[in-house]
Amino acid sequence: MGFYVFLFIFILLLSFIDLVSIKEYVRQILLVIYCIIMIFISTIRWNQTQGDWQRYYDFFTQNDRLEQFFDRGWEPAYVLLNYCTKVLTDEYVLFMLTAASIVIITKVKGIYKLTPYPFLTLLLNFANQSGDIIVIRQTFAFAITLYSFIYIIDRDKIKFILLVLLASLFHVSAVMFLIAYWIYDLKITKRTYAYIFTLATIFSFIMIQGDALNVIIGYLPADLSLTFKLLKYQTEYEDLATGGNVEAGVRSFRDLSTLFFGGVVRRASLLPILYCAKKYVKSIYTKMYGGLLNVYCVGVITYVLFYNISPSFANRGGYYFTCVEIILIPFAIMSISAVYRRMIAYLILVIYVSGKFFIPFVLGSGMEVPFLTIFD
Repeated sequence: MGFYVFLFIFILLLSFIDLVSIKEYVRQILLVIYCIIMIFISTIRWNQTQGDWQRYYDFFTQNDRLEQFFDRGWEPAYVLLNYCTKVLTDEYVLFMLTAASIVIITKVKGIYKLTPYPFLTLLLNFANQSGDIIVIRQTFAFAITLYSFIYIIDRDKIKFILLVLLASLFHVSAVMFLIAYWIYDLKITKRTYAYIFTLATIFSFIMIQGDALNVIIGYLPADLSLTFKLLKYQTEYEDLATGGNVEAGVRSFRDLSTLFFGGVVRRASLLPILYCAKKYVKSIYTKMYGGLLNVYCVGVITYVLFYNISPSFANRGGYYFTCVEIILIPFAIMSISAVYRRMIAYLILVIYVSGKFFIPFVLGSGMEVPFLTIFD
């Protein structure tokens, strides 16, 4: 675990840069250094005993022909990336280098364009996504959809749609993010959101487990990629709800209820803070902040609405929207004019991200411990 503590401290120190004034070229150099370090760490990550590492390793090493890769049923962009790399080399480490470079550079470039506080944003991203050092199909989709926020803000519908469609070729769940373009410009009051949130919570609690997902699946073509994905989520939920073992870290239905409540509290508790900060954000960012707050609210509602249908779908699908917290929270902190109050807010943020990153280790569901490398 020492490696993760060291990495966390490194990113924590970087985040402090956003609280002080530095030259823009220095900020850019530090972002490049960050990218190089994180890509290197992701590339040398090797032979992990938990999570998806073995499955992705086998996918690359045990297939040679294009039809073999496609037979796995994974999304075409990820399949083609594997195949094209395999044509050039059999070394999985080079594929990991390619994948990490695409994901991390895309996300960091998107963050740099979206916010004047990139290092605070990267600190939150590290707590949420482990700094993207674990690259799977949905990591590509998350990075691309985050970048697509640039075109939501610029109101460039065509480029936004093309990017989301590209993300869906890495993970089909990204298609649900298409609605973000129109959500961004909605004029919805806090009271309306409160009503929707309450109704979604009630609906979630009275939902007959699994039945709603069966209805949705029944209306979809049997050979559609999204149908296969929903069937997988349904199977996972049924196993989880009955205490069946699907993968490491599986929990009973009672534990799922606790997780649901905890997830709702964590996401919803940010809303009043983010709403209060809106009136203090610099005027040039007010419209963007309000639009991203709309998107975040929809993510919270998505989580509440779908958790009792499929926890995996609620977490993964909702994250396309709630991921904007990594941009909103730094804006909220930096909107505080008094320096000592801003420092207090920063310390609260440090406690928040520390808990979010390290509590899974304590519960035994964090990243693989120890961190194994290709050199071990």
